[in-house]
Amino acid sequence: MYGLNPLILLDLLPMPNIYVFKHKDAQAKADYAKKLHERVKAQIETKNENYAKQANKGRKKIVFELSDWVWVHMRKERFP
Repeated sequence: MYGLNPLILLDLLPMPNIYVFKHKDAQAKADYAKKLHERVKAQIETKNENYAKQANKGRKKIVFELSDWVWVHMRKERFP
């Protein structure tokens, strides 16, 4: 659309005037990008929590102590 492929997220942010680039506009753009990164990070964390909750549904939570004995079973096809 703009005649170039965006390399980073900042390339996709709209600029009010391409030819006039003031310090105030640059600071506002940087603040917007930081807020956007924070929102995306929070969204990724909540989605990961949801995925983990779905994957662990029906499993028992077992906490082992240091001196507990456990039986480890390894499949032959994975560990020849």
